[in-house]
Amino acid sequence: MDSSPLFSPEELTIHESAKFYYNSGFNVLPVKMEQDKKTKKFSKKPDLTEYAKYHKERMEKWYTGDVHWCNVNAVGIMQSLPNNDGLYLGVIDLDNKGQDSKIGEIHAYFLEQLNPEIKRCMSKTANNGMHLYFYSSKPIEGNTSHHDSTGIEILGGKRFIVVYPSLNYTKPSANDAPVIENYEEMKTALQKTINHFSLENKKTNTNSFPPHSHSPTILSRGQRPAACASSVFSDSAVNVHSLRLCACLKMALGNNLTGSLGHDVRMAIAAELLTNGYSVDVVVECFRGQSDFDVDVSRRQVLSLVGHKPRKCDTLKSYGLCEGVKCKRKREI
Repeated sequence: MDSSPLFSPEELTIHESAKFYYNSGFNVLPVKMEQDKKTKKFSKKPDLTEYAKYHKERMEKWYTGDVHWCNVNAVGIMQSLPNNDGLYLGVIDLDNKGQDSKIGEIHAYFLEQLNPEIKRCMSKTANNGMHLYFYSSKPIEGNTSHHDSTGIEILGGKRFIVVYPSLNYTKPSANDAPVIENYEEMKTALQKTINHFSLENKKTNTNSFPPHSHSPTILSRGQRPAACASSVFSDSAVNVHSLRLCACLKMALGNNLTGSLGHDVRMAIAAELLTNGYSVDVVVECFRGQSDFDVDVSRRQVLSLVGHKPRKCDTLKSYGLCEGVKCKRKREI
């Protein structure tokens, strides 16, 4: 199947690139990249508060009316909808951060198991990782559950991907991405890599909000949260049960929130707590019971939400969290 070029053959600004990607059929996000002074690692944050709806619907205008592209240094492509050719964008993310000396060997072995075409369109990321871009005619279900042991993620679905010419991203090796229909072979190759290097017993958490000995219920997409699990709260110095927090989010906080949905729910919890007047320190402490808690990462994520509005009820419903008539949160925020 033929496809239009993913990247422009011309050198474009962030502003111009956003328009190019939009005209190709993708929804686009303005993104701010910031470098941590201590770790020198880059973090990314969309500069558009209410963007979740664009996972399901086409943006009416590429600049979405109130976005000023001149104030950002990166552009993101949303992966949940196809482009004008009816193709979905997928990405293999090879990540070097926090990995051991074998990471290069692991990545090389993984790539050897794949169709050589997958190496056609590659770009170095801001944190010295690598993105390998591909298309599929079918929606792409990502696999991020083995990131910590392999540094490999297959990205797709309700995500956005920061792309060139974003800050510290290199120009791709080709403008056109290959069409890979059998992208399931990537998951097979990943499992083969895990088996080859005996990595299956290593810890594989994927949250942006980051070990504790307990293993409470894991919340997955489509699964309603269980009643508040005291084991998740036991390590926290905060009385979570007394927090000014809507019922569905408080119940969710009683679960071990993992994966991309878990990250979204954590961000929703943090945004609502900040809006209700809690300090950054208190909000960070609320996540101490999570199985992958890391105080520095959590603080950075919470700080990124300061000044943001809490999530709307419709957004929380899309996470499977709504308590319906039991909920006292009667207004759309």
